[in-house]
Amino acid sequence: MSEIEQLETIEVFIRDPLDRYVSGVQTFLRFNPEYAREATLKLIHEYLFLNRHFTLQFHWLVNLARYTTASITIRPIEELSTATDLTWHQLSRDQRLINEFSANVKLHYYLQLDKVLRHDLLGKTVTFKEILAHIQTFYPDLYNDIIQRSKNLCAVLG
Repeated sequence: MSEIEQLETIEVFIRDPLDRYVSGVQTFLRFNPEYAREATLKLIHEYLFLNRHFTLQFHWLVNLARYTTASITIRPIEELSTATDLTWHQLSRDQRLINEFSANVKLHYYLQLDKVLRHDLLGKTVTFKEILAHIQTFYPDLYNDIIQRSKNLCAVLG
């Protein structure tokens, strides 16, 4: 049995969804200067989650659920210092990226999954199944469009 399977509760620190996304894109661009910036941004606008630096925090929880059934305590990133000596530093954001991604309607639709974590479930301890049930109950269109559609695709492919 792996260590993660033995855990009863895991604390997860959630950032503001849009800020995290823009920060991730900015980091990706900084670490990959060989990519043409405008062409890369065009791809990111179209396909949204091409790199782990800017995928949804919800996706991270989907992956976590593959390895454990532990409950998840959802905390704000601002409390990270209570759990570790590591610090979270917010670097200045590229205002052009903020403006571009603030206007991306498709991105904001997907970011709703992270907004549920940040706004509805912050400070709560829940299972991944309870997170899914919450989304299905209170955001049925979001659940059907993103989660159920993915389940349906996996069922066909599996």
